[in-house]
Amino acid sequence: MQTRVFLFRLPLYLSIRIIVSRINMEFLKTHRKYLALLLLAFIIMLFFYGRIDYSSDSFRNWDLKHYDAMAEAAPAINHNIPQPFAFRILGPILAGLMPFQTDFSFYILSLIAVLSLLILLYYYLIEHGVSCAIALVITVALLCNPYFIGLNIWDYFQLNDTLALLTILLAYIFIEKHQWFYLAVTLALGALARETWILIVPAGYMLLFQSRFGRCKFLPYTLSIFPAIIIAIIIRIYIDPVGGHSLPDAFKMHAEKLFHPGPWGGLTINSILPLTPIPLIFYNRAFEFLRSRPDCILIYILVFISALFGSDNERLMAPAFIAIYPLAGYLLTKIAFRGRIFTGILLLLIFLNSFHLIYGRYTFPDETTMKLVRLGLLAATFILFLFFKGYRSIPRSDESA
Repeated sequence: MQTRVFLFRLPLYLSIRIIVSRINMEFLKTHRKYLALLLLAFIIMLFFYGRIDYSSDSFRNWDLKHYDAMAEAAPAINHNIPQPFAFRILGPILAGLMPFQTDFSFYILSLIAVLSLLILLYYYLIEHGVSCAIALVITVALLCNPYFIGLNIWDYFQLNDTLALLTILLAYIFIEKHQWFYLAVTLALGALARETWILIVPAGYMLLFQSRFGRCKFLPYTLSIFPAIIIAIIIRIYIDPVGGHSLPDAFKMHAEKLFHPGPWGGLTINSILPLTPIPLIFYNRAFEFLRSRPDCILIYILVFISALFGSDNERLMAPAFIAIYPLAGYLLTKIAFRGRIFTGILLLLIFLNSFHLIYGRYTFPDETTMKLVRLGLLAATFILFLFFKGYRSIPRSDESA
């Protein structure tokens, strides 16, 4: 029993210690109003997303059955799981070692992980010069993304997906701060959660290459990657999955999506609604951001390529949030987006985007309705920001005086 408690506490302690290292009391005090609003939005969306009925015939054969079986075997490894799920052991082991029912453990851990991700994204945006109000709006936009966050709250067995996003965000923070020990621990834990951590490696080199001082840090950065590589290799040697698809097989199955327009729309447009039109309307500012952050271009391309190994197009683009939402925050800050009416309309569009055909307490009646609503959101966002662009160009009387 003591061993069981220790095994649970160690990765949890490391995770909490890493997160707390970034969020100090001064930050919490300074931003308490915005963080309170973020917490309120989080609670509201918990209601609207609801919880999956995993006993339903519609869902019992989803991926969750593998994670549930892995958690039941914790701290031992269940060797009767197909790949790639068999290698994603962090979330199920944490849930299995908690002193609650497995489903409740997954739910609590998923909520903690999502809330931590949101607070850290808000912190990251503030650190990069985004105003408090806009950082809150952008963070709420991530919260209301049904593919990046909504699914992970509703289907809380997808804990590893949220842990993978946390790994990406924390890794970016530690690379920028040159905190190599924390980075090594983060990547090592990420390697236990999902293969997504690999995408960070080349993007990290690009991030460091952007400055002369950063280029001097290639060696410690490289060393900080090795623990994750070793763990990933050990997992694949020790765990012998039963069935499933290898990476080459998965690529052969799903790469043909590139020859169909529907998946392209899901990968590039639908996955980040309603923010999609903003870089198009303010393309000069978008190019300005991307010129200064080529790492964002690289990680977006890498995530797009990785999405060719699966079928859930929008969901597979989730790791690109580290490029998409900072870009949106930068654009809204640079164009001085403000005004209660404009902000209120944008938040309404963001909220309406959270509804889905399957995920959530209230769902669309059919796929056609969902597509029409999403087209409407796309059009409404275009109109909102085109109108704001025109409104901003009108000289104010106080400015001309």
